[in-house]
Amino acid sequence: MTEQDMDLAELAKYLHLDMNKIEKLLKKEKIPARRVGGEWRFNLQEINRWMEEQIGLADSEELEKMEASLQRHAGSSLNPDAVITTMLPETHIIKPLPAKTKGSVIRDMCQAAMQLGLVWDAGKMAELIGQREEMHSTALDNGMALLHPRRPQPGLIGDPFLILGVTSQGVPFGGPKGLLTDVFVLIGSREDSGHLQTLARLSRIIQVPDALEAIRDLPTAAEIWSALARIEADLK
Repeated sequence: MTEQDMDLAELAKYLHLDMNKIEKLLKKEKIPARRVGGEWRFNLQEINRWMEEQIGLADSEELEKMEASLQRHAGSSLNPDAVITTMLPETHIIKPLPAKTKGSVIRDMCQAAMQLGLVWDAGKMAELIGQREEMHSTALDNGMALLHPRRPQPGLIGDPFLILGVTSQGVPFGGPKGLLTDVFVLIGSREDSGHLQTLARLSRIIQVPDALEAIRDLPTAAEIWSALARIEADLK
């Protein structure tokens, strides 16, 4: 068994789930796994990608439990790199974002990250995000997209970061049922655990009705940041 593989007991500990619940998921083929010598094996990267999908589908109560589980695994009450208003200062908020196509959104967001000294190679980051979008669009049914490569890129970024871009009109970005997207968040992560914690916390914030309303309606980066800071402070 490699360092990237886990057995059933190790997975249960990693996810903080009862083994019976995992076995139910296995019977329904709802979790990535394979048989090796008659026993179940779980690949860490595949499990992390599966958790990313679950975060995208979870409600606020489920997200709170997921975030707590991820924090327990990391051995901290809250990873400082997962605090949204720390990762997203006013200088990382771009409104309006002038891009009008899917490709230009990705390029402009990555270029902004490089100009801020957050990404070493904007072209490479844009390429990796484009590949991720080809697999499955990160656009949500609320008009927001969460841009990120398929895997964290420690070789391309320094500290973990977020960049928020808001276009003046919706962009075709592969949203459900052809819905347009006007709010974009670029997530820069160095490792899976931090990425998942960031994604869980960000998802909790945007499920608060006032969050997207503030992002769309407030005119300045300072006002948007202040609104998001208040919302995050109210999270349990």
